[in-house]
Amino acid sequence: MNWVGFVLLVYTVLVLAGGFYGYVAKGSLPSLISAVVADILITVGILLAVIGKQPVWGYGLGGGVALILGIFFAMRLAGGSLFPGLPMLILSLITVICVVYWIAASGAKP
Repeated sequence: MNWVGFVLLVYTVLVLAGGFYGYVAKGSLPSLISAVVADILITVGILLAVIGKQPVWGYGLGGGVALILGIFFAMRLAGGSLFPGLPMLILSLITVICVVYWIAASGAKP
């Protein structure tokens, strides 16, 4: 696994931790379910890139999920929810930037 796979792996851990926190602290089952679904999709992307030898599609899937979560947390932040909106928005943007940089720098084709 290269560095972008590691970034996505760390992101999955943080997303799952956030979903678990939302469930424990606020009783938010949607937070837990969405975190688990996002983690499954990102993990499939990582596996597709590493095992399936399809890095552009795999990391693209992981980056796409991070982008969708980033948009969601940007809307939460705009609605006045500083936590978890701002930290997760920053993490999502960093993840998306890493994935886009890797795809552009690697010159990989789908």
